[in-house]
Amino acid sequence: MLTVHGQLNTSADHAAQLWLAVPEPGMNAAGNDAPRKARRGLERAASLALLANTGAHTMLRRSLSHSGGCAAIAIAPAGCLAGVDIEATTPRDVHSIAQFAFAPDETREFRSLVEPEATARFYILWTLKEAFAKALGLPLLAALRDCSFARHGGRWTGDVPLAGPWQAIVFAPRPALTLAAVIIGAGGAMRDDWICREWPGTVAGSWRCLATLAGGDHRHQR
Repeated sequence: MLTVHGQLNTSADHAAQLWLAVPEPGMNAAGNDAPRKARRGLERAASLALLANTGAHTMLRRSLSHSGGCAAIAIAPAGCLAGVDIEATTPRDVHSIAQFAFAPDETREFRSLVEPEATARFYILWTLKEAFAKALGLPLLAALRDCSFARHGGRWTGDVPLAGPWQAIVFAPRPALTLAAVIIGAGGAMRDDWICREWPGTVAGSWRCLATLAGGDHRHQR
């Protein structure tokens, strides 16, 4: 488990913030007990609440995502860009999607995976790619092919179309949720510097960390 310390300060330009809005009580971890229309309503309300709670309406350095009745927002330090993606686990043919959407090296490795590892790996890769798509302003299809990630002996590495420094982190904040956040141009904020919070309220997020990656000037990967 990764516990992130520190008090929230939305005016602290040097903090990397990651917020999660969770479903209403009585629903499961990903909000999938509600009909699709109800989940969309929850996601919209959660997204608006996060924007209001963090004061990030007009920030260019923030990124927003929603899935399964939940919403997440990442706010990069001043002078940086953020990307975030949250995905609720749903039944799907992950091997077929990976064959079509992922980079060649990723698909070759993916063929050897069996459940539940295949689904877990799929969501780590997918959320990372979508978070980078948002941070870099890339079409999703381009990010799926051009941003590739691999795990070697427990260490994650990434190859992205970017010369400058970047950092990424992937969490499992709930058993059926995967959350990836990216900072482009990070100026020193590392794994333990993320301020993670859950809304409603400002409860510190103590979420299972699935992967950390860095590139450019940062080579701190786990």
